[in-house]
Amino acid sequence: MKASKIPFICLLSSVILFSTGCSTVVNAHTQKRDVMMDYVNGQNVSASQELESFVRSRTDTGDEVMWRLEAGSLN
Repeated sequence: MKASKIPFICLLSSVILFSTGCSTVVNAHTQKRDVMMDYVNGQNVSASQELESFVRSRTDTGDEVMWRLEAGSLN
């Protein structure tokens, strides 16, 4: 393999690795920021309603169980 191709292969490998990673851009903490702010401020009903709406929108996805656990913890 030519030495000139090694940096290109490293760059390409890095791009593939980081673009296929889980939660590289949006993670659970940023998704539930508003819910947690309501909860911390004592607006439990609002937080619960917002989280339940979010859970319903994730039905039949791979994230549904995680969001149901979060809702259970909040309740």
